[in-house]
Amino acid sequence: MSASNARSLDDCINRAIYKIFNVGSSERIQDVRHCLGLQELDTMIQERRSKFISRLICDQWRNNGVGRVGKVQGAPECKGPPSSKEKK
Repeated sequence: MSASNARSLDDCINRAIYKIFNVGSSERIQDVRHCLGLQELDTMIQERRSKFISRLICDQWRNNGVGRVGKVQGAPECKGPPSSKEKK
């Protein structure tokens, strides 16, 4: 998703918050977003991308046996294989 698309969607969310909660200033809109746990889309996208890449790297290391050798400098913490509870 491009940065301009993310900003456009953020603007839609902000307008909805403005109408639902009847808040006018951008500070109040950000306060409502914070209380509801609605981060900016750029932040959510970056966090999900980082999580995906970390899992991808861990899976590759586990499959290549590198995870059994020990801690590799700069490597993310790789846990054991996901349990059935963690899979969604």
